[in-house]
Amino acid sequence: MPALMRRCAPWVLSLMTAVCPPSLSAQAIDVEGLGFLIGSPEAPVQVVEFSDFSCPFCQEFHAGTYQAIHAGYVETGKVQWIYVPFASGQYPNSVAAAAMAECAGRQGRFETVRDRLFETQHAWKDEDEEAAGAHFLDLVEDLGIDEGAMIACATSEEVTARVEQARALAAKVGVSGTPAYVIDGFPAVGALPAEFISQVLDARLAQLGSGSGGP
Repeated sequence: MPALMRRCAPWVLSLMTAVCPPSLSAQAIDVEGLGFLIGSPEAPVQVVEFSDFSCPFCQEFHAGTYQAIHAGYVETGKVQWIYVPFASGQYPNSVAAAAMAECAGRQGRFETVRDRLFETQHAWKDEDEEAAGAHFLDLVEDLGIDEGAMIACATSEEVTARVEQARALAAKVGVSGTPAYVIDGFPAVGALPAEFISQVLDARLAQLGSGSGGP
């Protein structure tokens, strides 16, 4: 077995389909106060997702795999999912979208805005800054969120710093592409199918004696 593979969590080794970078260990990671918790904080398994709202693969993952995993594991109390809005810099308007999601979260509307950003990605992803900004404001108005408060928040130094902190955290845990997720220390990247993520979660839950919850 390659040395790199031996660094993977024991509950992942049997899958023989993933590679763990040497900088990560098999344990939940400290998100340093970033991101938004979805599900119970008491759930035995932690998944931290780094996703760029402008990334087409992130949209694909959210529309398919995430929905299945949310129903089978998050809603059933087996997984706590922490979503970190991540501006990778590889796509247009990703910083503005991440800031908008961050501010929506402060008003208790993170999941609603996250879903709408992905649903409408095709309408703003490749637009210039002005056109994308207009779309974001229309979205905010449509959802009944205060437009002035959103603009003030999204353009604040505090939120700009939070977006940069998310980038730093992603680099720290070895994120090399999006979507990326860290499952109790086990990293994965790409729009992977629900069946694969389910196998990893079931293996971890079995190790913890918590049972499976596959879709």
